[in-house]
Amino acid sequence: CLLSSQSTWNQSGVTVAGVAGVSGSNLSLLSSPVALHLDTLNNIMYIGEQFNYRVLKWPVGSSAGTIYAGNNSAGCNLNQFQIVAGLAIDSSGNMYTSDPGCDLVLQFPPNSDSTTNGTLKMSGHSNPEHIFVDPLTNDLYIAMEGEHSVLKLANNNNTPVIVAGGNGAGSGLNQLSHPNSVYYDSVTGNLYVADTNNNRIMKFPPGSTKSSNGTVVAGNNTAGNATNQLNGPRDVIVDKSGNIYIADGSNNRIQRWLPSATSGDTILGSPSGMTGKTADLLSGPETLRFSSNNSLFVVDRNNNRVQVFSLSC
Repeated sequence: CLLSSQSTWNQSGVTVAGVAGVSGSNLSLLSSPVALHLDTLNNIMYIGEQFNYRVLKWPVGSSAGTIYAGNNSAGCNLNQFQIVAGLAIDSSGNMYTSDPGCDLVLQFPPNSDSTTNGTLKMSGHSNPEHIFVDPLTNDLYIAMEGEHSVLKLANNNNTPVIVAGGNGAGSGLNQLSHPNSVYYDSVTGNLYVADTNNNRIMKFPPGSTKSSNGTVVAGNNTAGNATNQLNGPRDVIVDKSGNIYIADGSNNRIQRWLPSATSGDTILGSPSGMTGKTADLLSGPETLRFSSNNSLFVVDRNNNRVQVFSLSC
């Protein structure tokens, strides 16, 4: 069925990576998974973890992954990570990873493994978190948690420019506070930011710069679990109709806000913020991605698993 503003998803998720509530380093387990890239053409997940210091390549339906980058030891060498906070793959198959522990963004070639060294894409900027790649241009957008900004790295250009925030931590319309994630709508040119410590989602217009004001499109700057509130949002994605989907991390739920709405509705997890490891609950949801058939993949960080929820129309 088609995705719409009224769509619903099966409330019982299926675990497609990891084991609920179990942390481990073997290839069938995860330890605080954070980042996810979903190759919708080949149905393959690329999963970045906090505590195993690696990226796993994990075909959907498999019981284990293989190491695609990192070597299971913490470090800041070009084949190591402290934290894989964000990852994205461009149209040529290059993978980009962000590591806030090392303040690095690395680029890995297609078909990498644990022995592959990345190449330095960006360094010297504080706490890069989630990465989004524009599928049309391969430009990178990086949420800079430590600089309260979003940086853009144009394709084949390693000089970042500020496209949102960068005016100190704050709640003004040209400010962000510890943003965790960014989504670029390549059709409209709008930039969406999970403004985590402001408990809101911001939208910035096409061509935005450090001086641009954004618009609050979800949340009300106050942490809470009411329908018009968010609590530490971790990720944001947007569908073709402009509907906004939010990993409302500290509320353990996934929220949907329609364009121009003043409140959202809970599409997955507990509306009240209840946490748990059963199939219908989440604990610290971190990253969202749609599959080609509009199933919703959720990195359920504190449960050490990736869940998929099928569209039920």
